Amino acid sequence: MSIFTFMAADGRNSQQRQNDRVCVASPINYEHLHRYTLGDQRIEHEILQLFAEQLPQYIGQLQRAGELNDINAWLEVTHALKGAAQAVGATVLAQRAAEAEQAADRCSRFDTSKLAAAIACIIAHIAQEPRVIQTTK
Repeated sequence: MSIFTFMAADGRNSQQRQNDRVCVASPINYEHLHRYTLGDQRIEHEILQLFAEQLPQYIGQLQRAGELNDINAWLEVTHALKGAAQAVGATVLAQRAAEAEQAADRCSRFDTSKLAAAIACIIAHIAQEPRVIQTTK
């Protein structure tokens, strides 16, 4: 078994675990985002929408890295995810990505359920957030 697996220790995948959770508080620090965008709400909306669209790509990359037991890919993806989350003010997700990155540095087994839950929480929050303008493609 890989030391990195995008599944919880109890064998349930991230979506199954997320169904058991409720996001109690906003996973986005809007004060940080507001400062980062100099108060431009259109930019805030665009950044959050792009971030939400990128999250499934991170999930896929983490799954592939775990399946291949590729520590370098895992480090690259968790580091990129941490930076992207910090940039938009997704503090909890940034912390979870940092934990995953540190686990890889130590070559220790890592239960990604908290990371997966943080990702799912943000996707759900952004999808329901009235501040985020849903764009049509």
